[in-house]
Amino acid sequence: MRRTVKMIAINSAKPNQAALSFDNPSVHALDVAAEGVKEICVGRRMNRVLYCSTSCKTREDGRSARQQAKAELVPLLLGRMHPKFAASRFGGPDCARCSSSIALSHGSLGRPVLYVDGRKGPSVSFSHVHGIVWAAMGLGSVGVGIDAAHGNEFQHSYPFDRAFHRDELLLCIGRCRNNRQEAAAMLWSVKEAAAKALGCGFHLLDPLDLRVDPSSEADSTSAVLVRVGQTAADKAPCLTCTHVAVRIFRDSDYWVSVAVADL
Repeated sequence: MRRTVKMIAINSAKPNQAALSFDNPSVHALDVAAEGVKEICVGRRMNRVLYCSTSCKTREDGRSARQQAKAELVPLLLGRMHPKFAASRFGGPDCARCSSSIALSHGSLGRPVLYVDGRKGPSVSFSHVHGIVWAAMGLGSVGVGIDAAHGNEFQHSYPFDRAFHRDELLLCIGRCRNNRQEAAAMLWSVKEAAAKALGCGFHLLDPLDLRVDPSSEADSTSAVLVRVGQTAADKAPCLTCTHVAVRIFRDSDYWVSVAVADL
């Protein structure tokens, strides 16, 4: 089974003030296409999420390259979320124009936690595959998850029945022109993004604890709803959300899913 993406701390920080508020009118007038940052609306409440990606293929391999990529993407997302944070830097201001210090830690279950000037920032999530790192950031008090997957990760020897329910796999196969590998990639990205949005990943949950259903949204071809089964609630009583809204899209050869959970 494909390994779960592990979150890596770029820096450690502890909050010393209340969480940051991004309920600012300027958020609603973002030039979200600038510098590669894009916006996507997820769920019936139209929760707004910013996302972007960068390549690590030309850098040194391993964890340090992914850390560097995250250190580039997070300030970019913060800067598009609010102009105040456009000159933020990891580890503290290093020049006169750097207005804020940002740090990324993680919880015991791998969930990344962002701090800006020591205060807890917006929800953030990452995914990396084949030398590309994606990052997503939520506009509001929601849990955000992002995951990317490629069809070649799901060859015929893959244990499909250990990760997918038959009906949800058939649903995705129908959307992928009867290509089971592409359908599995789509479905896996949905489930892992949802698990990340819930805050526990697959540390507490099994892929079969999550069931993917068609969405009632108007644009149902790119939206699904992930239900958290009763077995998951028994395993992880800390979960307070039973449904996760997910938006799916293609980025080059990858299926990318962005999930939002009302925590």
